Amino acid sequence: MAKINACGGLLWVCIAALGAAGLARADVVKIPPVTVTSVETNRAFDPNVNRTSEGTGVNRDDALGTYTGGGPFVATIGTGDTVVLRVQAPSGHQFRIRHRSPHLIQFLQISLEHVSPGGGGNLVHDAQVVFENGAGSTPVANYVDTIFWHDAARVGVDAEYAIVGDFTFTAYEVRMSTAAPISAQARNYGEVNTNSYYLFGVFFEGPGDVMLPAALSIEPQVGACCIGGACTIVASTLCTGEFLGANSTCFPAAKGGRIFNACCPADVDGTLGLSVSDIFAFLSTWFSGCP
Repeated sequence: MAKINACGGLLWVCIAALGAAGLARADVVKIPPVTVTSVETNRAFDPNVNRTSEGTGVNRDDALGTYTGGGPFVATIGTGDTVVLRVQAPSGHQFRIRHRSPHLIQFLQISLEHVSPGGGGNLVHDAQVVFENGAGSTPVANYVDTIFWHDAARVGVDAEYAIVGDFTFTAYEVRMSTAAPISAQARNYGEVNTNSYYLFGVFFEGPGDVMLPAALSIEPQVGACCIGGACTIVASTLCTGEFLGANSTCFPAAKGGRIFNACCPADVDGTLGLSVSDIFAFLSTWFSGCP
């Protein structure tokens, strides 16, 4: 009982000791993202087998396409931390994947890796993957190999997705963490590298001498543009007011299914103008529990 009383009198000391001894870290380590600024196509037709293969994307070794970011960085990764890897389109832009005919083999490849000297032992980990602002047919994973190896001396992702339809998105992000013990220490990680031909790219292969528009492109986002209370759907590069984001609409549905003017919150009844009816529409939603 005396020991309990003593601990109660120095509660903050006990909490500090417990934290130092047993509480896991929970930091989020954001690796410098790779921003893809242009993509290029490498096409080959083999007349011996009457077959075309083509890849469009960013390749470091052959200097195809361009990107920024992904440079060297210093980070301390420990048990329970979350590591975030990201490849993204430039601000205001998005990636567009065009689906080919069913007789063509087509897939999206993403391969990003950062390496630091030292470490040992592989780690069992959990990973979450998201295509941000995705619209259309989401690619289906053939495999997603997340790299969290050698005491976190290597971190990265190597993934392949089957393309099942046209699709647009603004970024691809992987968040992974591990409960396995990691010796947390500051490490110098090298610039982004790849285990595959492309850091980021779309491939297709099929019979014949196929000449088609690029399967992967970077284009301005399209969405709602606000100039005052007026709203139009335009490309981000043509919006001279406030651009509300990729795939945004001028009249989205609010809570309860009510349609509202995205560029004018006071236009509660969505009639493209302000009047007394907006006051009553607001009061109606207020008393219904949907202000």
